[in-house]
Amino acid sequence: MLKNAILTLLSLAIAIGLGGYSVWYALNAQDGVGAIRIGQWTAFPEVGTLAADPYSKARVAREGVLALGQAEGLAFVAERD
Repeated sequence: MLKNAILTLLSLAIAIGLGGYSVWYALNAQDGVGAIRIGQWTAFPEVGTLAADPYSKARVAREGVLALGQAEGLAFVAERD
């Protein structure tokens, strides 16, 4: 009985840990879904549109940036100089 409970808790801990890591990795990847790269500069042109993917929406929500619409321009970011 105790063995099953420990194995269940261990399985849940591993699943939650790996799931959290995969979300962190997906949101921190500069070359995300729909990214445009020019040299070291990266932009996500669909961020402010209805066609934005869930990862772009989550990245905007986490970073708290203002998502520009397609008619307003394109914001490029560089990870390092």
